[in-house]
Amino acid sequence: MLAPQNTMAAGFEIVALLASNEPDQILMCLRQGATDFLVHPFADDDFAACLQRIARMNPNFLPGGGQGKVHCVMPAKGA
Repeated sequence: MLAPQNTMAAGFEIVALLASNEPDQILMCLRQGATDFLVHPFADDDFAACLQRIARMNPNFLPGGGQGKVHCVMPAKGA
């Protein structure tokens, strides 16, 4: 999953994209450094709400209300 780390100190936030709404998996991701999570499939509004929650938690997120980057990391098939 995720390597334990302080994502705020690293300068980025992690949103876990999960295949199921399994509480143990969600808790594990949050404990390992994810800021938030989304369960697939998710709507555009869910993604926007997730980014808004992150922005409220971290006032330095997207300074100037401008642009940011989204990086998607997916496990190898069967992982």
